[in-house]
This record gives sequence, structure tokens and C-alpha cells, in this order.
Amino acid sequence: TLYGGSDYPVRNNRILNNKSSDFTQCGISLGNTANTTIAGNTISRHTRNASMSDYYGILSEGHSGLLIEGNRLVNPYGGNPSAYGGFRGMDIEQTQQGAWNNIRNNVIHATGGSGNEVTGIYSAFTDKTNYYHNTIEIESSPEAGVTGFALYGNADSLAFTNNIVSLRSESGRNERIGLNLANAGQQILSISHNNIYLKATTAAYVAKVDQAVFTDIAGWQASPFGVASIGVAPVYADVANGNFTPIISPFDNAGAPVGVAKDILGVNRSMTTPDLGA
Repeated sequence: TLYGGSDYPVRNNRILNNKSSDFTQCGISLGNTANTTIAGNTISRHTRNASMSDYYGILSEGHSGLLIEGNRLVNPYGGNPSAYGGFRGMDIEQTQQGAWNNIRNNVIHATGGSGNEVTGIYSAFTDKTNYYHNTIEIESSPEAGVTGFALYGNADSLAFTNNIVSLRSESGRNERIGLNLANAGQQILSISHNNIYLKATTAAYVAKVDQAVFTDIAGWQASPFGVASIGVAPVYADVANGNFTPIISPFDNAGAPVGVAKDILGVNRSMTTPDLGA
């Protein structure tokens, strides 16, 4: 936990290469920070089996110059897969004036849990924020809704590019949504070159943009935010051992150049046609 004051943010902190495990609710929590780096951490609840609340991997509110890179937010209900609870891999809210924020090369893998909502990344009022090369893999199938990436509130200059969003959640009573862009008409957004896959066949949407819904990838590709996007079920190198490198051809060279030189494993990327995901 790292918190400053609204007028006196804490500055230049580094949270690096830790294993945060079996917490009650939140792995890493920040507020009112500047130029913080969160990198190389594994955040899980792999053995906890009681007294759990919803899983929050990384929560940050009131920040500028935030870098979240190369983290693994995984196994939220390992000790009790049927426990009642929801999931937010990341909750990023209320950016402050200042430097850009970059969230890149992270793996978010939601399994288990029941009842409450599941969201890979929740982003609200996030100006000057880049979401590049993240892999969001959701297997949880709660009664509540499931969303890969949710954006709420005004966002002046936000990018969501070269990400993998895969929802293998079964159909349920509530919606399964790849990208939910609320209030998009009042935001400046750059969204393209993503993979969005949904296993569910009822109440399942590739995306929602304000009141518009996109039920298939073809419709999404024709929209301003679906340029060069695909909708393929990812196949990864070795999920059991944490290797989420996609190994089938649709993901090769499918990205746009965004200046992320290496992947989560430290392997060099193409700087002109990078692969999608972390």
C-alpha cells in the first residue's frame, strides 16, 4: 500500500519483482502518487481458501507518470475456486495532470470465483494513458457480468492497442463484453489492432460503444475503433507455467508500432509489426 496526499503526492517509488500472495482483497494499492513503477510482480491467491473478498490485483487512483509493466495477475481463487467473489485485474482511476501513464506487457488471468462481476482492466477518468501489449485471459464464468476492458468517464488522450482480450466465460444470465467504452463521444481515444475473442454465444458482445453494440468482429472492424483487429481464440505456449506467448499465426506481426521494444519475457519485438499481447 502506497498513499500520498492530494497536494503532496509520494514520488519516484518502485515496486519491483515481488510475489504478493494470499491477501484478502488487494495485492498492490496506490493513491496520490507520481512517477511510480510497478514491474515484474506476480500477484495471486493461489492457496487462500477462506475469508476472501473480491480480487483486485493492482489498484491505483490519483496518479501521474505511472508505469505498470511486466506483471502477472493470476490465480485469484486457487485455494477455493468456487468461492463467492469477483475480479478486477487492474483498477486504474483518476489520473492527475503531469506525465503520461503506461500500462504494458501485463498478463491478467482470471479463473474461479462465482457471483460477482469479473473485469480484466477497469479504467475510469484516465487521461494520458496508454494500454499497450497486455494479455487479458478470462476463464471465470460468474452469474454476474464479464468484461475484458471497461472504460468510464472522460479520458483525454487514451490508447488501447496491441492487446489480447479473450473471454472464455460460458454464456450466463448477464452480459459478456470484450470492450465496454462508455461515454466514448466525450473522449479522445486511439483504439486499434486488438484481438477480441468471446466463447459465449448469448448476451455476448465484442464491444459496446456508448449505446451501440457490436455482436461480431466484422462489425467491430468496420467501426473507428476496430481497425486491424481480429477475433481469434488464442493458443498460448505454456499456460500451466505462465507462458502466455501466442503461438498461432494470426497474432504474428498483427500489431501497430507503439515503441514497446521487448515482451514480458524480455524477448525483442519487431518495432514495425509487433505480435499482439504481452
